Amino acid sequence: MFSSIQIGSYFLSLAHQEDKNLTPLQIIKLVYLAHAWMLGLHEKDLINENVRAWDYGPVFPKLYKKIKMYGNSPVKEIGGSEDVCPDEQQLEIIDSVWSSYGDKSGGYLSALTHEKDTPWDQTRTQQGIYKTIPRDMILEYYKNKAKQLNIARSVDDEL
Repeated sequence: MFSSIQIGSYFLSLAHQEDKNLTPLQIIKLVYLAHAWMLGLHEKDLINENVRAWDYGPVFPKLYKKIKMYGNSPVKEIGGSEDVCPDEQQLEIIDSVWSSYGDKSGGYLSALTHEKDTPWDQTRTQQGIYKTIPRDMILEYYKNKAKQLNIARSVDDEL
């Protein structure tokens, strides 16, 4: 497992390889989606931290604190990517999330994670703001989403 900062940095390096920029909102949502799809498809954690149900969606607080200074501007660096050596399953998920969502705006990604009955929505409704989104809730939601989209345990091109 990795820290949210490590995976955020990994996504930023993917963006830089393609001469793209990512805002903090995009990075936070990409990291969450990678973690969520890893749980839903493989029942394994990608991130070794709890995700919280904040006002603006699911957030890994450590990652947020590291990149919040950029506001709505592109993130220049995060640090920590040198320690990221994903295994084949992890890399498959990260690459699939990148190819499916890497070109989406922060607003789009935020709306996606704010949909009714998502783990974020359920946690905020049942427990309130800033609470930890239960791991099993994320796992079950994305497992069911994978079934609906007919995604096998081996990730297709679309998530």
